[in-house]
Amino acid sequence: AGDSPPTRVSSTVVESEAKLFDRYVERLHKLSEAFKMFTEIDCIKIFRAAKIVFGDDTTTEVCGSFSKGTKIYIDTTYPVTVESRLNLVEELKLTFNESNVGLGRLAIHVNTEWCDIDIVCSNTAEYGVRPRPNEKLHENVPVQYAIRCLKEWWKHNIRGKVKGYMLEEMALAVFLSYPVGQFGSGGLQLFLSVLQTMIDSAEFGTSIYGLRGGSGGTKELRDAAKL
Repeated sequence: AGDSPPTRVSSTVVESEAKLFDRYVERLHKLSEAFKMFTEIDCIKIFRAAKIVFGDDTTTEVCGSFSKGTKIYIDTTYPVTVESRLNLVEELKLTFNESNVGLGRLAIHVNTEWCDIDIVCSNTAEYGVRPRPNEKLHENVPVQYAIRCLKEWWKHNIRGKVKGYMLEEMALAVFLSYPVGQFGSGGLQLFLSVLQTMIDSAEFGTSIYGLRGGSGGTKELRDAAKL
């Protein structure tokens, strides 16, 4: 199979639709800001637990996200083992409901009353140093708007089957591959372009932009894009 065919749906966007999309995304942002104060309180609890388990030299950083979810990176002076991460899980269970804390392959997941928090140890014995989120995402308005809406779509269609970071990688890759229109933020055109590449990949057997071979979840993405 060759390259994915050019996107088509995004070219039909009119200015009024683009502006309505932008207002919707901005409203999502305001709603997430309303939870910020409560999320910060939960983050402080996580910071304290990390220092108890990993030592006083441990530092933490809250990385920006494009939906209500939050990601916390924990920096240690040594590679963290699975056993150490399990110790952090047990420490967190003393603060949060036990059923709301779990250890995933790359992150510890904490579901609070206000949001979902992923805790990533930036240096582990199993996986080495984990990079921070792509800074290009934070500098690009169309990508920011498209990702925020993609993650809303993701929550209702494919959550649990496809990782959120995959949507970020796709949006940036599609943006770099196809120019978006200038109506509004350009987020609606990019949002539709991302969905179009998923559908095209199913129809023509091509790869999905931004997803490396073996990354998994491609079938779920293609099926969800058709909904």
